[in-house]
Amino acid sequence: MDLQFITVPAIVGIIFYFTYKFIELLAHRKERILMVEKISEISSLEKTDLNKIFATNSGKFVALRLGAAFFGIGLGLLVGFIIGNCTGYIDIPKSNEMYYQAQRIMGIIYGSCTLLLGGLALVGCFIAERKMNK
Repeated sequence: MDLQFITVPAIVGIIFYFTYKFIELLAHRKERILMVEKISEISSLEKTDLNKIFATNSGKFVALRLGAAFFGIGLGLLVGFIIGNCTGYIDIPKSNEMYYQAQRIMGIIYGSCTLLLGGLALVGCFIAERKMNK
């Protein structure tokens, strides 16, 4: 069996891959050094300084944010189910030719409804937080 047709492209590919990785290693050296310096600066700060940096009141409305997110996700799944049920995509049997296309469409419907209503719930939560802070 003649494997010469695959040997030359494989060798060229391996050479290009390792050359690319070597150049990438040299190029990202300064970035890694800067990251190590930043980590050492952060670790030298005291705990009170970290609280000033990361805003201590961010945990104030955690329950409201989580509740809004879960409410939006649940409502999105419910609306997706209702849309799928009304369009008839849920009732297509597996033996039908359109089954896999219907499953793909249902995935899009569920995903878009979940993300849309979850995002709307979080925007509403943000507005409520701003009103509570005033």
